[in-house]
Amino acid sequence: MGVVSQFVTLADYLKMEFPEGVKDELIKGEVLISPSAKPAHQLITMQLLVLLSEVIDRTKFLANYDTSIVVEPTDPASMPRPDVFVIDRVRFRTAAAEDRYPEGAPELAIEVVSPSNTEKEIEDKIELYLANGSMAVWIVYPKPRTVVLCEAAGKNKEFREGEALPLPSTIGDRSIQVSEIFSVLP
Repeated sequence: MGVVSQFVTLADYLKMEFPEGVKDELIKGEVLISPSAKPAHQLITMQLLVLLSEVIDRTKFLANYDTSIVVEPTDPASMPRPDVFVIDRVRFRTAAAEDRYPEGAPELAIEVVSPSNTEKEIEDKIELYLANGSMAVWIVYPKPRTVVLCEAAGKNKEFREGEALPLPSTIGDRSIQVSEIFSVLP
């Protein structure tokens, strides 16, 4: 007989308290806790937020960061906290007006990889976002200064400095230069 994992429900997760300075997420019924981001991670996160906000200004989307999103409420529940994301403006503002977390996957989810992230965690998040409606996921690697664009059906492509990284077509014919993402690093 195998070991049965005990999954945490969304209701139970929302009752949990975590220490200040940690990032907590519920991914496929499991609680993930990671240390607060280091300065390089934060520089990239804020740069992505600024770049995306400029590119999608005056569209029906907005860019945000470090906010939990109820991507899958049940079976098993998932409430990730992407580093940066692009979401429908009305959906986000409705959640804000109702004082609740946004529901459903963002149009674009971005994870900046830290040394504490495991490959499995990253893979689980990619699968989670794409299976629940995200059009794309960007995995940002600060050390080699690359970004992997992940789309449905396992379509992944790596982008390097000097290349333009396209946003999902549903957001419009827009892109961001990879070099600009990393320009804030020393």
